[in-house]
Amino acid sequence: MPEGEMEAERNAMRTMSPYDHFVSLFETDASPMNIGGLLLFDVPEAEREGFCAHIHAVLADRVPRSALARRMVGAPDDYDAPAWFEIDRAAALERIAMPDLPRPLDRERLIGHVLRRGMEPLCLDAAGFEIDIVGPVEGWGCALYLKMHHSLMDGIGFQSAIEQIADGGTGLAKVALETAEPVPPREEWLALASDRFEREADARVAEQLRIAAATEELGAFLADPANGRAPTPVLGFGAHTSRERAYCPVSIPLDRVRALGKRHGGSVNDIFMTLAGSALRAHLQPLGLLPDEPLIGQCVRSIRRPEDGIEGNRVVTMFPEIATDEPDPLARLARIRRNMEREKARSRIEERIVGTLDKPGGAAERKAALSDLAGKEATIGTSNVVLSNVPGPTEALRFGGYRLTGNYPLPIIGPGLFLNITLRRNADNLDLGVMTDAARMSDVDGFVDCLWHALEELEALPQRD
Repeated sequence: MPEGEMEAERNAMRTMSPYDHFVSLFETDASPMNIGGLLLFDVPEAEREGFCAHIHAVLADRVPRSALARRMVGAPDDYDAPAWFEIDRAAALERIAMPDLPRPLDRERLIGHVLRRGMEPLCLDAAGFEIDIVGPVEGWGCALYLKMHHSLMDGIGFQSAIEQIADGGTGLAKVALETAEPVPPREEWLALASDRFEREADARVAEQLRIAAATEELGAFLADPANGRAPTPVLGFGAHTSRERAYCPVSIPLDRVRALGKRHGGSVNDIFMTLAGSALRAHLQPLGLLPDEPLIGQCVRSIRRPEDGIEGNRVVTMFPEIATDEPDPLARLARIRRNMEREKARSRIEERIVGTLDKPGGAAERKAALSDLAGKEATIGTSNVVLSNVPGPTEALRFGGYRLTGNYPLPIIGPGLFLNITLRRNADNLDLGVMTDAARMSDVDGFVDCLWHALEELEALPQRD
């Protein structure tokens, strides 16, 4: 067993939180809730043909012992939330494939493959993940594609799962299950749920009091004109999300972004959002699609604590203006910083509104609330684009001895959205996945050119007092 591995506590029948269940219900035909990652590796030329078999052996050992090896089962009559159950080794291996792709495989064909795979919904009653080991890609090293359902983990959890199955990863169980974790019979599940609801009754009352107090505080916060936000604009190409996707992976040296933050003031995330806002303005304005009002971003703030582990969703959502109506890049940066401070303050209140305790029949109520697209959009909140910054390793990961050179997200385009830019740190780089609804924003390469220009534009500007 590789050094650094340790026995992980078996997490039998992990019942979903209300939040995780909501996430599972956001899925639509046009927006599968799949968090994806395109991983690229530096492999010597002489070893590339053997990459797939070698990495398959590595993953066949680790993945069945990881937090990925779960399947979802719905509770009887939706009396309780669905639960995740551990799957056996054989079932986990069935989700690790070596697809027969055309050779030679180039970057364009690889992107086409992962886009198709990303739009395929996961069969959650079999497993919450799938992996394609792709192998050599012309001019791009060797690759694999990993996707996982968002209700199993959030973006930080996904990155933690990647680190868990990397060389030296910790938290793996010593052995994989040879027999899948059993699902309780109907009457037993209902009895277990009833017992839990009864035990949590007092805590549930206390939680509802906390939520009511936080909701009142949030109302006062939003009533203050200083905390107002511009309405979410509707762009000329409409708000309907299609099934068409365009994608481009991008690596930006971390040092360049840090230097901009030091010169102009702001965090890495502030600079990232400013670059996105600048690129959107430059891309949409010549097309006559830039609204007078600022576009609204959708970002998340992690509320994950060490005791939460890596599974489940532990985030609150923020909706900052990204100042696309502002022509001056440094003024845009200053506005985004102010907006983010306001949104962080709001999210600290909303953190106390997130419920963790369920009630009898809560799952049925959530299903009814999210039975149509309008319900899903109302629950998600109104915004135009997702801008997500996920922490990643400070040192390069290795899989089977091969260095991970690219850790590119393949993000979700949710209902009503047309763009998602998600970044993960990968040692000395920020690896971005730029995903668009191609029916509304087809020229993803042109947008990425605007992103690079925005970076160079900020670098050329002198520091202001």
